[in-house]
Order: sequence, then C-alpha cells, then structure tokens
Amino acid sequence: MTRIAIAILTIIILSGCASVPKLAQIPNDETVAIVVALSPTADGQIELKNDAVGKDLKKGAGGGAVGGGLWGLACGPWAIVCVPIGAATGAIVGGTAGAVVGTAGNLSAEQATQLRDRILRLNESHDKLAELRTNLDDRAARYWDLTSTEPQTTVSVDVQNLIFASTHADQVRAILLVSVTVENKSDKPLRKGQSLVVKDYEYASPYASLDVWLDDKSDFADTSISSAIQQISSQIISDLAMY
Repeated sequence: MTRIAIAILTIIILSGCASVPKLAQIPNDETVAIVVALSPTADGQIELKNDAVGKDLKKGAGGGAVGGGLWGLACGPWAIVCVPIGAATGAIVGGTAGAVVGTAGNLSAEQATQLRDRILRLNESHDKLAELRTNLDDRAARYWDLTSTEPQTTVSVDVQNLIFASTHADQVRAILLVSVTVENKSDKPLRKGQSLVVKDYEYASPYASLDVWLDDKSDFADTSISSAIQQISSQIISDLAMY
C-alpha cells in the first residue's frame, strides 16, 4: 500500500506540473478559414454522465486525505515523510468509498430516454453545429479576413459529443467539449511522429432540475446550449487573437 501511495502522490505532483497546450496566435488582418465539424471520434450519441460519482469521489478523497495526514503525524520525526504518504493513502480509501456512494446518482433508464428524446427534438429544430460556426465567424471577422479562397491559416474546430451530467437530486447540466488546432501555411512540415498542437475547450452550463430540461414549453434547454456555444466561441477567439 505504501508503494502505491507514493506512486499516486508522484503522479499527482507531476500532473500539477503539466502545461496546458497553447495555440499560436494569429496576426490581425491575416486570411483565415475556420472549419467546424464533428470530431471523427464523435458517434453522434447524446452522452449521459454521473456527476455524483465525481463529487462523492472528491469528497471521499478529501476526507480520507485529512484522516491519513493526521495518522502520519504519529510518526514523530518521520512525520515529514509519513504525512504526505498517509494523506495519499487516505485519499485512495476515501475516494473508493465516495465512488460507491456516487453510483446511486444515475438517472433512471426512463429519465435518460426522456432527456435524449428532448435534445434530439431540439437538434432537429436548431442546428447547433451551424450556430457554433456562425458564432466563431462573427467573432473572428473582427480580427481576420475570412473571405479568401486560399487562407494563410486554418483553424479546425472539432465538436465532441454533447454531454449531460446529473447528480443525486436529478439536477442536470450540459457540458460542451471541442478540440481546436491551428495550421499555418508558412509553418515547417511536421516531422515524423510530430502532430499539431491540440487544445481542448470545455464549458458546463449551470445545473437545473431534470423537469426544466424536459419541458417542451420552456426555452431553457435551447438557451443553455446556445450559451455554452457562445462561451466556447469567445474562449477560442480570445486565445487566437492578438489584441
């Protein structure tokens, strides 16, 4: 168990040091094409996720880490070593217990079907992919020339599956995930094994009750997804633009 705890602690430390991918900024007035498409890995299905697992896992790990850290103080002069090990070990045990509790937070099969059907109806009446393309183009046009048939730079925006996450109390939120790459004609050809920098963007809507999401007479679901699209668009263009 000690070896496992040390290994996990090392992974946590290294993960904290990992850098977030950074996309190259695009000079003002450059000719640019923005290509929006479904990711090749997207299966077109509406994915449902259990947020309760993550919340309970975090809660359990936090409580376990505190308890494990207090146990480590009993090591006396070796406390500097025992405290982090005890905390990591406690996080493992506490996190496992939290995950067991969290699995009870899934939507029922009937609720999941109702939510999927509701979102499918929305997709039929409102093309969200086209909305994302329009949002990006409107913002990008403030900085770059989007009219060229031979653009200098291509920004590829791959849309992942739209995810809906639920909690114990049937609270639901929408999570939009997209991946972005930037390719400039003047860049040197990629070496063997080298790939373009990919940056992932995520926006999660506020939670609301499942009944609100399912209400056909309410525009809550539609406006929530549209808000996610607007936020993602703003983040992408903000990263790429030179102010």
